Amino acid sequence: MAKPVTRRVTPEGRVTFIGHDSKGAEIATAVLTRLRASERLREHVAALTRHHLRLGFLVHEAPLGRRAIYRYLRACEPVGVDVTLLSVADRLATRGRGSEEAIRRHLELARVLLGEALAWRRARPRPPLRGDELAREVGLRPGRQLGNILGELEEASFAGEIGSREQAIERAREAVGRTETDQAAATESPEPDR
Repeated sequence: MAKPVTRRVTPEGRVTFIGHDSKGAEIATAVLTRLRASERLREHVAALTRHHLRLGFLVHEAPLGRRAIYRYLRACEPVGVDVTLLSVADRLATRGRGSEEAIRRHLELARVLLGEALAWRRARPRPPLRGDELAREVGLRPGRQLGNILGELEEASFAGEIGSREQAIERAREAVGRTETDQAAATESPEPDR
């Protein structure tokens, strides 16, 4: 629905609709608000609209590693299954030169991601230990750094890079050490000459 407002023609004559995903999410939210739809429905439709191109961009990176799959599912949450199917419908509408190959590659990746999205829906991945446990183990206080480390541990666990609580704690200690080293280096660097 946002293609008319995002339509541009490049100097080479190519028609683009850059940003129609995010603009479409805004329009969908506004229309559903006017129709007095529930907040849940507005958020769902906006998320579908916002993320419907994401899988298509990943086709060029296939085959995907576990971290790329995690990032796709995390970004699309909670509509991972729905948006994967929507992207297939969108791709099946493609016409023109090379469309058959584009559809084939899209469907191939969608099959993988749909299975992953269904598994995610059944049991969303979690970090190998809770935040309060991690904070005690590595000496951190609640805050952004702790949240970032928990997110990294969740992704690493999903990717199969860590498989135990002990490995997670060791990875977290390394991350804290890197942060402290980076902070020390930043405070020791001299001011640039002006």
